[in-house]
Amino acid sequence: MAEPGSSSVKLTWDAVTGATGYKIIRATASSAANDDGYTEIATGVTNLSYDATGLEPGQRYYFKVIATAGGAVSPSSDEVTAIANVDDNGDVFVGNKLLVSNELTDPTAAVQSTGSLNINENSANLNVMDSEELDPEAYRINPVIPFEPVEGQEPVNFNMEGELQTLVTYDINTTKDFTTQNTTNSLYYTTTARCAYVGTHVVVWVDNDNSATVKLTNEQAQKIGEEFDNNIYNLVRNNFYTESDVNGDGKVAILCFDIKDSYTEPGTGYVGGYFWGGDLYSKTVAPTVANSNETEIFYADTFPTMGTAPETPDVTKVYSTLAHEFQHMVNFNRNRLVEAGDKDMDTWLNEALSLAAEDMYNGTQTNRIQYYNSSNAIKNGRSLLGWKDNDEVLANYALSYLFSQYLRTQVDQKLTSGQSVNSGDAKIFNEIIMNEKEDFLAVESVITSRIQNGLTFGQFMTNFRAAMLLKADSGPYGFNNEEGFDTIITPLYTGGTIDLKGGGAVVKSITNEVKPTGKGANITYLGIYN
Repeated sequence: MAEPGSSSVKLTWDAVTGATGYKIIRATASSAANDDGYTEIATGVTNLSYDATGLEPGQRYYFKVIATAGGAVSPSSDEVTAIANVDDNGDVFVGNKLLVSNELTDPTAAVQSTGSLNINENSANLNVMDSEELDPEAYRINPVIPFEPVEGQEPVNFNMEGELQTLVTYDINTTKDFTTQNTTNSLYYTTTARCAYVGTHVVVWVDNDNSATVKLTNEQAQKIGEEFDNNIYNLVRNNFYTESDVNGDGKVAILCFDIKDSYTEPGTGYVGGYFWGGDLYSKTVAPTVANSNETEIFYADTFPTMGTAPETPDVTKVYSTLAHEFQHMVNFNRNRLVEAGDKDMDTWLNEALSLAAEDMYNGTQTNRIQYYNSSNAIKNGRSLLGWKDNDEVLANYALSYLFSQYLRTQVDQKLTSGQSVNSGDAKIFNEIIMNEKEDFLAVESVITSRIQNGLTFGQFMTNFRAAMLLKADSGPYGFNNEEGFDTIITPLYTGGTIDLKGGGAVVKSITNEVKPTGKGANITYLGIYN
């Protein structure tokens, strides 16, 4: 038998009559029919047990035992296997953490019980970061405003394939009225803006109200526009999809103003930017989108996104939002316009791709990791798949971000030396957008074609949750040894039996071994030494 331990596996076996000792052989790939690939790790063992130590956490190992007597050796035993630090077998689980994961892919289905979890019920979670220590950007929200076109409703025109035109010109300092949304109550109002920069692919408009919280200069608008033109535009188009050009101007509009949101002070949520698909539809043809601006546009917040000192805004703080919202725009183009689809991509996945765009643009999003580490919703089982706009939605942003990076790093492990998803060698996010499905099935297609054939999305979700605990250097229980994810600290659930939605998970502190009972049909347990 093989029982996993912390960087170790404990082997036990039955005595062989006449044996004076035993030797142990080990492999990292199965070879049940013969001993090919096995190497000897111990000989002259006289006990009926052996601790194989110094193993790589998360790596699966295979073992056989051979009996010896003088010069005689027995055939090798049957092959046994275990994963260092991870117990995924049987009904008794060992470790110091118990991961409980609901592998159901439908978050709207009936919840399922975790089974008996009255284990160390009062154990303290000393790893959770104090929320006062969070980076202000940890509270940034970048939503897609819901839009559902009615039957027969069409966009301004049908140029959706990125064949951009240049029929419209813009003059600096001219003004224009835009319809904008109050994100606290979904009501629309008018914002008058000034054209402050015209670039190759972008027009930057800034709030022209003298009483505006932040009044951007043309020079500041130029920095925003040039960053979009030079670094963000092609990054998103090359790795995700192309934008439409419904009004024939060959440009994306960025409107910079103080978005009306629920921000009151540091530590409260705020909207960094948003995208609304209704802006691509004609309000004269379709009165149901009377608030359309009839152009490719997304909205970028000036306060507090650019800091809380209105006189000295830091425009670089909005750059990540530009990458985020541009992905939403090209995603909408693919799923709603080019494909004439009847539904948007699932919110959790659409946001995962936008957060992946942010990561591609400026690296590990430490603020999302910080929020994950300190979140009560995460601690209590928040589902990856069940997006909750009105209940600690920042927990879902954190989960979607980390899932996108787990997927990326798992694909990176399978690519040859020097390749990576971020360098464009495997455009997995474009593959997801191009897939005819708009939900987990699009991701599962990438999983089975690029990571492991036969691995289900539900199993992949469990591996993802385990990776955030173990953070192994390689294999399915880590982020391919990328240091940025070593700071993940999963908050521990301290209660008893609860119900989890599909895609939800909790982690309990345990002592040595546990035997939980009464779990739901799709509930999976993993014992983990962490």
